[in-house]
Amino acid sequence: MIQEHLPLITVKESYIDDISPKNVVYLSVVRSPIARGIIKNISKPSLGQISLMGSKFI
Repeated sequence: MIQEHLPLITVKESYIDDISPKNVVYLSVVRSPIARGIIKNISKPSLGQISLMGSKFI
């Protein structure tokens, strides 16, 4: 067995999915399924539901 494979086989090596970075911002873009729809109403969510940051914070 090659010695460099030993940490991978014995699960002593950490993979990229095992790393939890701190202060990470996750972004999700939601697009309308209707191509040329008319907006009739926009409801403002409460503060606990949404948080937006501009490019200054990123």
